[in-house]
Amino acid sequence: MNANRLKNLRMNKQISQKEFAKQLGVSQQTIASWEVGRTEPANIYLKDIADYFNVSTDYLLGRDYFAQNTSLSNEQKRLLNDFEELNDENKKTILYLISQLNFAHDVSTKETKDYIVVTGKPVITVSP
Repeated sequence: MNANRLKNLRMNKQISQKEFAKQLGVSQQTIASWEVGRTEPANIYLKDIADYFNVSTDYLLGRDYFAQNTSLSNEQKRLLNDFEELNDENKKTILYLISQLNFAHDVSTKETKDYIVVTGKPVITVSP
């Protein structure tokens, strides 16, 4: 299993090793051991971990689905992998920004300039 992915998933969900261990029915030391790569979870736990974080077992194992999908460009694969590493709040922000960029593109044909503002985030200027 990819230890870094497990740790990043847990930290992005903002739960402690102790809380996560309780959810899985293992000790905090077991989680710590998995996260540093000293040991690996038994197959029975892989499914539970994947379900808990809403990811695939392939993702936990370090397999990259997007690298196997030949219909995507390298840039698309990189973007999708980067997106998967984000926490839920940042994913929502990215999706919002994409929707705003699409809107700005649609109205740019009407010679309008839009400014995208996300509360508490930097302002992005979209030029037609």
